[in-house]
Amino acid sequence: MAGFAAKLELILKALSITRGRAAGEIGVDKPLVGRWVSGAVHPSPRNLERLTVWIAGYSAGFSLLDWDRDIGDLAKRFGVPAPVAKRMRPDEILEPLLAPALIDDARDNLVRRGWAYEGFWRTTRPSGLFPGKFVREHMMLSCNGSSAMVVAMGSTGVRLDGYAVLFENQMFVFVADSKSSNLSFGVLNLVTRLKAEVLDGLSLTRLADSSGSPVAAPIMLERVGDLSGDEAADRVTFEKLCTQSALVGPEAVPDDVRRHLCRDIGPTAFANGGEMLLVMRAADSMSRGPQFELA
Repeated sequence: MAGFAAKLELILKALSITRGRAAGEIGVDKPLVGRWVSGAVHPSPRNLERLTVWIAGYSAGFSLLDWDRDIGDLAKRFGVPAPVAKRMRPDEILEPLLAPALIDDARDNLVRRGWAYEGFWRTTRPSGLFPGKFVREHMMLSCNGSSAMVVAMGSTGVRLDGYAVLFENQMFVFVADSKSSNLSFGVLNLVTRLKAEVLDGLSLTRLADSSGSPVAAPIMLERVGDLSGDEAADRVTFEKLCTQSALVGPEAVPDDVRRHLCRDIGPTAFANGGEMLLVMRAADSMSRGPQFELA
């Protein structure tokens, strides 16, 4: 969900009111309104109430509850188009995070091997909220000729967008939901030489519980289709895939995949020769290219 700053900026534009005028009519300093709009600070409860009453003077019925609206609904209330989120170039995302040499390395890897991972994928991971069941989402990976792959991921009612970076034998994925505070990360084992058909690794996200508890889980990606080269058509295909049920029972997951994703870890497992930590070792990875049948 868009934050307070974006909503206030939308309202000021809808009312055709400058920050200076708003500050004067509310009775606060102009720089303070600027900090509200930039997101640098959030209004105090007193100032938020003053701001809300001021807006209600231009839009009858506006209340504190309206700040909890989705920005699209807020835009409809004020009779203006909803703002379109600007997607940053991968280089703009990576420059503050990685050294130039690493960005160059990621770009070289994408040029050499990005084609092997482009396509539509179905993800499978154990459910954190419903033990014994599995979450299935769909993902679209595409190259853009820069330093990272573009990622779209989703299921019924959920859409996340982000990027994937290729380093050595792993893919690092980070996606976010523009309508909520949901973030997901993944580290996937890659394949060499061949076009990838299956990938596995670990995911890190938050549960959809009251506190957004962090949860890590093994995850598997299975290729379900290739890109057509037509961006609009590919997006339509992705949206159709996302209408499929996101929660499935164990009977929908093959036995070998279920065993691979549901592993026993911790002190007891470690004492019996197992793993202390959740690890997706390359030696045990199910990542692979196409399977060939002998004639």
